Amino acid sequence: MSALYQLPTPETSAQARLSPKTRIYDAVGASTALRERFVRSSDQIAWTHKPGPRTLNLPATAAVAELSGVFRVTLKGECVAR
Repeated sequence: MSALYQLPTPETSAQARLSPKTRIYDAVGASTALRERFVRSSDQIAWTHKPGPRTLNLPATAAVAELSGVFRVTLKGECVAR
């Protein structure tokens, strides 16, 4: 598998949980066409890390309290379906 970007993350923030596709497109208010394209193109979504003040040993700030998570999306093919 090739990655568009590999974020360096410490093991203290690691977790292995699968996330339903609906959680992603519901959160962004995707249209029906975008939902269908996302389902056709993506195979699996894994929530790989939860970086936060406790897991990274960095204090939260007013601007950034915590990141929601780091996700890995595995595609069904070589590229996103049209």
